[in-house]
Amino acid sequence: NRPIGLLGRITGFIGGLLISDILITLATAPLVIYHFNQYPVFSFIGNFLTGTVLSFWIMPLLFIGLILMPFGWDAWAVRAAGTGLEYVIAVCEKIDSWPHALITLPTYTPTAVVLMSGGVMVLCLMRTYLRWAGLMLMICGLTIALLTPRPDVLIGDYGQTVAVRGEDGHLHVLIGGPAVYTARRW
Repeated sequence: NRPIGLLGRITGFIGGLLISDILITLATAPLVIYHFNQYPVFSFIGNFLTGTVLSFWIMPLLFIGLILMPFGWDAWAVRAAGTGLEYVIAVCEKIDSWPHALITLPTYTPTAVVLMSGGVMVLCLMRTYLRWAGLMLMICGLTIALLTPRPDVLIGDYGQTVAVRGEDGHLHVLIGGPAVYTARRW
């Protein structure tokens, strides 16, 4: 057991952040895609670049500001947290401007979501050779997701938006109502 120097600790800390972020991204990706039909491809880069600022700068300053608020002494803490938020927003806007930063994917079944997310959890949490069953669960969920047929008719909440798949395979919005987000998501 060699003593770990400062560089080793910093490298270990950064490596731990990267690995945990990749695992969290894998575990939540099926849920994000299921609910929003979109996936931010470079989200792990944004999380890595902004996570420490959020955890060690913005949140502590906002907590301090909350404690100082009854005394009227919170302005400096909130302003300082705001500078951190400006950094986070700048990083997110930069990543969002990259080509193919956001991909749109079709809806799949809840079974696929459960299998994929559960598979990631089994793979990460099990310590025996049974952890590889998680990989099989992920593959099964992905297979179900890929084989899920696309619907020919979609009806939004309260019937405000309706779309029908044409012979060309594309959706044609018949009623566009106020639910423009729903139509774009389809």
